[in-house]
Parts: sequence; C-alpha cells; structure tokens
Amino acid sequence: MKPLNFNIIKLTLCLVIGISIGEFSGLTIGVYVITTVILISFLVIFYFFARTNFKQNSLFGVVAFLCAISIGCLVYKVHDHTLDSSHYTHFNLENTSPHTFTLQINERLKPSAYYEKYTVRVLAVDQRKSSGMLLLNIEKDSISKHYYTDDI
Repeated sequence: MKPLNFNIIKLTLCLVIGISIGEFSGLTIGVYVITTVILISFLVIFYFFARTNFKQNSLFGVVAFLCAISIGCLVYKVHDHTLDSSHYTHFNLENTSPHTFTLQINERLKPSAYYEKYTVRVLAVDQRKSSGMLLLNIEKDSISKHYYTDDI
C-alpha cells in the first residue's frame, strides 16, 4: 500500500506547503482571506457539478489541493502575532535613550551557570499598552532576587 495513495496525506502535505508559503511570502492577510473564500466557492461548485455528472474530472482535486494550500497560508497569517499593531516590534525603539518595559513573568526556565532565564509577556513599552513575548536573561550574582510566575 503506497502512503501517498491516501487523500488525507496529500491534503496535509498541501497544508504544510501553504504554511511554508505563508511564512516566506509578503502578502497580507486580506489577500489570503479573499483567495481562500474564492477557492472554497469553486470547490463547492465543482463538488456539486461532479456529483451530478458521471464523468471524472481532475479539476476538483486540483482546486482541493489549492484550497488546502490557501488555508495553510491563511492559518499562518492569522496566528502571526507580529501583525498586531500593539506588538512591541512596531514601537520605535532607538538606542539613543533608555526605554521602560513592563513585563509579566510567564515561566521560569532552567537556569544556566551565569543567567536566570524567564519567558515574559510584554504589557507596556514606555507606558503605552503593548503585547508580545520575550526571553529574559538576568545575570546571576549573590544578591539577585528570584522572580516567580505572574510577577510584574
């Protein structure tokens, strides 16, 4: 039995290809929404056409694969948090002056020999509400205090 003979494996590969395309392409989320809606519409039309017609048509399969690729691109763009306008990467953080970050500890990670490591959520940058996640490394010394989950 050939593994690529199952349709679910082919559609999963198309979904993975779509996620890869979504990561490397510079298109906006609106383009992917419109493309996905159009391809799903064509898929429904070809499905009903193939149901009433006895002739096999490979166009339905091609549209199904393109639809899976488009859904993969859309899923990647929807879950990309850097597209949010309040994400900390959109703030102008030049090195000329110090900036104030308000952070909340999410998780304490395994420390290294020289650093305490935490994953933190960005709450504000320079008193402006912000979002995002960071990896925070704090240098160890004898008087440093330990932070705990949900500390701000």
